[in-house]
Amino acid sequence: MNLEEVTKRFLEWEKDNKWYEVCLNGYPVYSFIRVEIYESIIFASDLNKIFRKTGNVSLKKINYRKILHNSLRYVLKESSLKKQKLVITNTENKIKVDDYYVDKFFDKIIRKTSSEVSVLEFPDSKEYHYNNILNKGKTVEGDIFYVLEKLFPGRIDKEKLIDTSKRIFEAYSKLFKEIYGLTPAKGSEEEIYKRIKRNISRIHIYEWFIKKYKPREVFLKSSYSPLMQIFIFLCKKYKVKTIEVQHGHIYPLHIGYLMPMDIEGCNELFPDRILVWSNYYKEILIKNNWKANKIRVIGDFTYNKELVIKNSSDISALVKLSKQYSKVITLVSQHTLDKEFVEYLNNVNDLPESVLVFIKLHPKYIGAQEKSFKTIIEKFNNVLLVTQGNIKDYLQISDLVVGVYSTGIIEALEMNKVVHLIDTDMSQFFNDLVEMEIIQKSKSIASSYNKIINQDNNINIEFRSKFLGYHI
Repeated sequence: MNLEEVTKRFLEWEKDNKWYEVCLNGYPVYSFIRVEIYESIIFASDLNKIFRKTGNVSLKKINYRKILHNSLRYVLKESSLKKQKLVITNTENKIKVDDYYVDKFFDKIIRKTSSEVSVLEFPDSKEYHYNNILNKGKTVEGDIFYVLEKLFPGRIDKEKLIDTSKRIFEAYSKLFKEIYGLTPAKGSEEEIYKRIKRNISRIHIYEWFIKKYKPREVFLKSSYSPLMQIFIFLCKKYKVKTIEVQHGHIYPLHIGYLMPMDIEGCNELFPDRILVWSNYYKEILIKNNWKANKIRVIGDFTYNKELVIKNSSDISALVKLSKQYSKVITLVSQHTLDKEFVEYLNNVNDLPESVLVFIKLHPKYIGAQEKSFKTIIEKFNNVLLVTQGNIKDYLQISDLVVGVYSTGIIEALEMNKVVHLIDTDMSQFFNDLVEMEIIQKSKSIASSYNKIINQDNNINIEFRSKFLGYHI
């Protein structure tokens, strides 16, 4: 599979089917499922599993008492939202720095003395004390909207929704079969139906919000998520400017930032402007069909450095262990690609015994991954599975970091480490860095070892430039 060719085909498929013209209740519904359909096509994976991964919330984690408490707080504080510059965020963005919880993406760009900024914070399963946050006076808890969504669902033309879901599924199935010669798993049509229904039934609530509070500007992240798509569409409808902040690595052909070309209506679902960390990301967005005047480079406005310090630990034991070996290689595994990692390690026996290999497992899939690598671990004393600890600690002591398309790759490059990609279809996401000779591809660990013996770092990209002091 060629990533660029399949992506081009996907964009043509979008245009040919006129998906952005398909509306329910006046809203273009395709944007609710675009990311998942693209991932299924690119990874040749089960669309059902992708939807469940991105849409499920465990009922056991919902704190109903907290929701009720924060809903009452909303009623008391809601007047502070009127005609403000509005920041939309959620609790998962919070990290503790010193004695306060800070929003790692927004707090540095919120002017502390400004009375013109309000923060609407949606909850997740995390627990923290709302009295102990930075910008407390500006923050209004958004739990009440989940209550309103349940109590006052919008009306939907069920027959039209069924027809729309069926049409999208049939077109997706046809594309999947044309590319892979396989019929996709059954049940996806129902998942498409449920995703569209859930979001269409709540649009009127957020339209009420925009009309009532009349925000001057709206700042958000992850603009491709369903809720943010709703906000962007409604803001465009009521002529409110939307600004997205970068929240992670943006690679070429990242579907969340891949602007469809020459399609009427799709601009209504992209923000008016995006704030990014460096010129590198600006260039990627331009390649992804963004206009240069929509992109503003303001440097790294996140709490990345503080987060590194917070998560740092005493690595003296790791350093002591690494000094017993001539080279340390760390594999940043990905649970969907265990087979490729095992194949990459096929000739690990060709490595000198003086080379130590760490395999960092994904914290959510440790059990399954341990089974995948069990045979290798039992045979070789110099290959160790890592199930705990901060990945940055292992990157720090490594002579070589190996992965496929994990963000750990970028973290390693930011630490000036030599990086290799396992040569698979999925490693094409970093083709730009390969073409710039910043990273290399490799088919086996022995090949990687032979390359790094005399390899120098050639990292001339600034992923995070100095913060320029932008304020909302």
